[in-house]
Amino acid sequence: MRALPSMGKLLATPPLYVVNAPPDLPQNTPCLDGRHYPERYLATLKERQQQRDGRGFFGVSVHAISSAVTAAALEASYLQVGTMFPTASHPEKTSVEGPELMRAVRQALPSTRLIGIGGITESNCADVVRAGANGIAVIRAILDADKPDIAATRLRQALDNASVQDPNVNVI
Repeated sequence: MRALPSMGKLLATPPLYVVNAPPDLPQNTPCLDGRHYPERYLATLKERQQQRDGRGFFGVSVHAISSAVTAAALEASYLQVGTMFPTASHPEKTSVEGPELMRAVRQALPSTRLIGIGGITESNCADVVRAGANGIAVIRAILDADKPDIAATRLRQALDNASVQDPNVNVI
């Protein structure tokens, strides 16, 4: 992590550094802007809520409405909602929550930032946005593409087109 600040100086716009973190990662870890926690750490995060020093932001992966409500009560900056579609990242997952979960979480938490994840592609990302997502997280849609830069551009265009069709959606 020591190399992160110098790597960031190479870019015109400094990046945010967010790590998938265990709950016991010290709050004052240098160079980190934020932390992301899996749903399984919600109980631990609840216990440690008073220990947060207010620096940085955090998000939580959620797979159920009850988890989303708990994470929002802990003042998570965003919720990563999924799994939207079958994904090679989790081949063991035989059923997915789908955009229906996104829709339900949006209805329960209308002002929370929601990021859809899991099997999202250019052809299905609009479904996730229309269900209530403010954005998407992808891996294979870009990394497995022959031309990742073009794939990323097309995903962005698909997101923008979906949000234009529904002016109530604020895509980030």
